[in-house]
Amino acid sequence: MKQHWPTLEDTVATLRAAGAWVSLAHPWHYDFTRSKRRKLIGDYIEAGGHAIEVVNGHQPADQVGSLAILAREFGLLVSAGSDFHGPGGWSEIGEYRQVPEDLPLLWGRFKHDPVIATV
Repeated sequence: MKQHWPTLEDTVATLRAAGAWVSLAHPWHYDFTRSKRRKLIGDYIEAGGHAIEVVNGHQPADQVGSLAILAREFGLLVSAGSDFHGPGGWSEIGEYRQVPEDLPLLWGRFKHDPVIATV
């Protein structure tokens, strides 16, 4: 059976309409070339995305560095996550590499608990 996924545009629009700030989850995990990753981020920004996840668990430092460069270049806010999927997995909740200090943090925009959605 063929699966039908919503478009990036529809997904971001739905989340924004619900009041969410949207972060693109683990953009390094997609099997994309450098140019396809840049196109994805450009399309995501055009759709209204706010941030990208530059830190995902204990991913290699060079990936964090490359994603940090993209965040700076595209003027995006950044998020981080431990990629925790349940007890006994490969990552513990709340464990992740440090976010580069010069990047604007998505969660820094809020004085209360925000609604943050990852796509």
